[in-house]
Amino acid sequence: MLQLYNHTYTLSSKNKHIIIILPAYKIRKSFRFLENSMKEIEIKVYLCWKIYILMIIYNTTFHIDKGYEKECLEYFKRTYMPEVSASGFLTNGYLRRIIPTAEDEGTSFAVQFHVKNIETLNYWIEKEGRSLQKRVTDLFGNKITGFVTLLEEIEWE
Repeated sequence: MLQLYNHTYTLSSKNKHIIIILPAYKIRKSFRFLENSMKEIEIKVYLCWKIYILMIIYNTTFHIDKGYEKECLEYFKRTYMPEVSASGFLTNGYLRRIIPTAEDEGTSFAVQFHVKNIETLNYWIEKEGRSLQKRVTDLFGNKITGFVTLLEEIEWE
């Protein structure tokens, strides 16, 4: 480990070289550190440019009637989430429980996936999404309800 300007970096040693991967915006600080530290070993610095790929988050919030939570969540974990991920159009799947308020009856949860753009999402909905939605409706009927929200990532750093 290397501590440099209040940041810790992992070092890997290969063939008596130390390889440091640093974000590009810290390169000036890095060179000052390297100039003072080069002795018997060669130090290679690889720049890691900060790449932002802002994506759409396809969020579906579901509410499950009391008594059906276990069966429904099991279906989503074992079947729905893997099937949505299988094509590769939707990635980084999350299944999140919504913290209930005192008056909530049943359980609510959110299913979230990243998708690169609206066109890809619309293609996925046409090719796979509608049939998955129909299966959920066929299995659970009116015991489960849901609505979709599209979220956009915002860079804040």
